[in-house]
Amino acid sequence: MKKIIKPTKFNEETCLAPAIKLLIKIGELKMYEVIIQRFISEGNYENLYKLLLRCQHKERYKKLSENPYWSMPKNFDAKKCLAQTLSYLLEVGELEHNETVNIITNESYPGVYKLLNRQIQRLI
Repeated sequence: MKKIIKPTKFNEETCLAPAIKLLIKIGELKMYEVIIQRFISEGNYENLYKLLLRCQHKERYKKLSENPYWSMPKNFDAKKCLAQTLSYLLEVGELEHNETVNIITNESYPGVYKLLNRQIQRLI
């Protein structure tokens, strides 16, 4: 088993990796793993965000994209992808809403990183 190397600096990019890993581990994004790794390594956050959105909303995606009251973000970065990934994890029930909001509010990135890794370890 690989030892998880804990980053010394926590930010949206260091938290995005375990968030994506958790979605892959629970089977939500397994078939897109290679594509996602390529998007992240290239910094292609726009395509990553769109893929996350399509996978999360599945058949509802077309209706969502046609909704005049909803709009796609204009700029894409790791922070928006992390937010979308956390939303996805909440929707599938992998994260608990109140705990996640509390951690984001009080602990920021180090707390989010620990939460995601705790969930990954639970699945091992």
